[in-house]
Amino acid sequence: MGQQGESDADPIARAVTILSEILAREPDGTQLVISRSRGGSPELSFARPRDPRRKVVTIRSVAEAAGVSIGTVSNVLNGSVRVAEETRDRVTRAVEALGFERNVAARQLGAHRAQAS
Repeated sequence: MGQQGESDADPIARAVTILSEILAREPDGTQLVISRSRGGSPELSFARPRDPRRKVVTIRSVAEAAGVSIGTVSNVLNGSVRVAEETRDRVTRAVEALGFERNVAARQLGAHRAQAS
């Protein structure tokens, strides 16, 4: 009964313990991240550690590989119709070849900056 009462007292701590035990068995090193929002309630998310051997592919490296400007790559990624089909194909091939993935955090920062202006 002592253990039952302890787990009922803090269900979040119990959930964190269970999730941590599950993730400890994950081969890719996924970790549980606990943060608190402004309201004070905990938020749980999962994070995979970055492979230090893997180079980060930036929009600049995609532009260099495709032989276009950073703005053109941005236009292609955002679906602008102002880019010629041949150029769009070159950028798309460069994105796929380099394994470019959008950085969600950077994108949110950019959106926040645009709203603050």
